[in-house]
Amino acid sequence: TQKALDVVRRVGKDELVIGADTVVILHNKILGKPHSKEEAFKMLRELSGNTHSVVTAICGINTRTNRAALLSTTSYVRFKELTDEMIHYYIDNFNPLDKAGSYGIQELPPNFLDKYEGSFENIIGLSPESVTAVLEQLEYRR
Repeated sequence: TQKALDVVRRVGKDELVIGADTVVILHNKILGKPHSKEEAFKMLRELSGNTHSVVTAICGINTRTNRAALLSTTSYVRFKELTDEMIHYYIDNFNPLDKAGSYGIQELPPNFLDKYEGSFENIIGLSPESVTAVLEQLEYRR
């Protein structure tokens, strides 16, 4: 919501603004974006062999009607048991610092992922179905 409101303050009327953010949750702890490779390693070590939630929240604001819509989507991901070498390989070859939970599911090596449930697009960050649902709640028309 805060991301969307920040943009609304800078745009005029008759605009549609959508803000979104994705977090990874493991054992009731939010794993955001890591600040260092060491923190990324620690997060991936925690995720190893565990199932975690990936939650994307979306806020849409129609400045013409002054209406807002909120929606969150949850998916579940289970990693295989990861070795230190696997984690270092990922950190060295991909960019974990710009991703919640230190990973992007679309770039994981095949030996990382055990399974996922829910929307794959949500795990990446934003599902088209969620955006459509927010637009419908706002009764947005072109």
